Formats: sequence, structure tokens, C-alpha cells
Amino acid sequence: MNRPRACYLFSKTPLPKTCTGEINSVILQLQKLQTKEQYLKGAYDFITTRYESKRLDTAFKLFGLYSTSLENLWNRKGFMHCTNQNYLLAMLLVRGGLFAESDIKPQWALVDLCPHQYLKIKLHDGQWVEVDCWGRHYGIGFGNHAHGFNATLRKSFVA
Repeated sequence: MNRPRACYLFSKTPLPKTCTGEINSVILQLQKLQTKEQYLKGAYDFITTRYESKRLDTAFKLFGLYSTSLENLWNRKGFMHCTNQNYLLAMLLVRGGLFAESDIKPQWALVDLCPHQYLKIKLHDGQWVEVDCWGRHYGIGFGNHAHGFNATLRKSFVA
């Protein structure tokens, strides 16, 4: 069986047309939020509390970059690469109906000399916001992204 890979590594993997089970339940909860910004922050909070960012795991768990399906990613626990966190965030945004795939632009930066991905997301009237799920665990708040050496060496989850 040749299933599409679920990742944002070298290109934007198409998002699934439908979602089932727990994913739908999360989307239904998020849809209760009033605005695009509230929905985005709710999805960001969900992803960043469900999955972790770890520098050493980023380097030593390279096979985790490649997934066989959305469900494979969704069911993981603990550590997840930045690209996979971004894929899941994009899926929640688009399948929730408030965002189009064209509203989500993967971006790249260097963090401690390693490639790192974050997202630029269009809210309204041409306003774009930077969203870095991976960076949140290293002190990078909503609206910013990790780059250079600005991610602290200690974990520092930003509430």
C-alpha cells in the first residue's frame, strides 16, 4: 500500500481531505472559538502541550521525520520534529474551515547552526503571524520564531 507521507520537510505534503476520531473531536472543540486568531492560538496550544521539542532528539531521531500517515503522527507521544508539529498544526487549521492552505507558509531558519522550520500564517487583511510550535519549548513565544542562538539552552515553555 502506497500511502502519502505526512510531513512538511522538503515540500508541503497535501493535507488529508477528511479526519476521523480524536482529530475530529479536537477540531470541533477548536471551532467553538470565536475568531481566526483565537482558533490559531487554541490549535497552537494543543500541539505544543501534546508534543515536545528536544534538541538532542532532533538530531538523533531523524527517522521520526518521515511518517506513513496522519494517524501515525497524531498517535505519537512526547517528542516530535518541528516539521511534523507544523504539519499537524496546518491540518487542524485547514480542516477547521477558517484557514486555507494558501494561508500557511512554511519558513526556514538556522537555530544553533541547524535547519529549523516554523510557519507564517495569514490571519486577516494581509496580516501574517509567525508560529513556532517547536520554539515554544525553548522560550520563543507566539508571534516569533527560533533563529540563530535565541532559543535558550534550557527548556522554558512559554505559557
